[in-house]
Amino acid sequence: MGKITHGTRQGYDIVTLEHLNQRVSIAPQLGGNWFSWQLGELELRGPAPLDAPRDTFGTPVLFPTPNRVRACTYTFQGREIHQQKNGAPRFLHGLILDEPLHIADSGADDTQAYLTLQADFMPGTALYEGFPFPCALKLHYSLCKLGLEISYTVENKGEGQLPFGFGLHPYFAKLEDEATTYLRAPVTQVYQNDATLLPTGDMLDVQDHPELDLRRWRDLAGLDLDYVYRGVPADAVTAIRYEKTGITIELSASPEFSHLVVYTPKDLPVFAIENQSCCTDAHNMYAKGHADTCGLIVLEPGQTHRGYVRFGVNENQ
Repeated sequence: MGKITHGTRQGYDIVTLEHLNQRVSIAPQLGGNWFSWQLGELELRGPAPLDAPRDTFGTPVLFPTPNRVRACTYTFQGREIHQQKNGAPRFLHGLILDEPLHIADSGADDTQAYLTLQADFMPGTALYEGFPFPCALKLHYSLCKLGLEISYTVENKGEGQLPFGFGLHPYFAKLEDEATTYLRAPVTQVYQNDATLLPTGDMLDVQDHPELDLRRWRDLAGLDLDYVYRGVPADAVTAIRYEKTGITIELSASPEFSHLVVYTPKDLPVFAIENQSCCTDAHNMYAKGHADTCGLIVLEPGQTHRGYVRFGVNENQ
């Protein structure tokens, strides 16, 4: 039986979804950040102080520009766009992560607990200032016995094309030693970075770079990554295995999520596995002639796009 509760934490409204032995907490006022995931008494997220910078905890929603934008500026169809919000340039993780979102629907039944949030990019809003394309974004969170699905809908409400990317940036806790925490992802290519961690457009094949190859189980102790991977198959499952804790987390997504960012910092108690529809700096990559590989989604007027990312957890066999 699903259950939903509304409360507050550190002055923010919090919505908690429960089903069986799982509990997830979401902060609508912080861009729909899914900041807590409990399996029984075990917290799978890292530390989540809600007064911390919005991109450093939980699961920031990355829209319309996942990760970095070179010089906070890009060009689309000859139009130069300066990504900013409330007058301040926005370089990292898009515009949604600190936006108060409207609760459009919520509830629970025998099979799930759910929450739907909405953001509107319309003239006169802070969101439209940094992304001047009329559109609506809906986020739907559904917790059932299989885990949590976060689905999204983007509707083009303008008269021109709508270019965007979407991603989720979940921070997972290092529940145990790095040597007994394993990752596996069926990815085949990696974008070469420049000195600012922005893609150059060149690709590396992971078979030629064993230190970047995640197609077999790799322990965190042997990884020091901050890369954008490409070539995620449509039916792929990315997995995290905690050997001592005895659980495996599985991530799967709809076909447009052809990119995956893997971030394994040594000096933090968390790491990140990020399903993305596009690469970092996708708008600029698109303008430079990489439309076929960068993953940028372009909607025609009146069109709607939908997709999802699913998070499941299993006991190790």
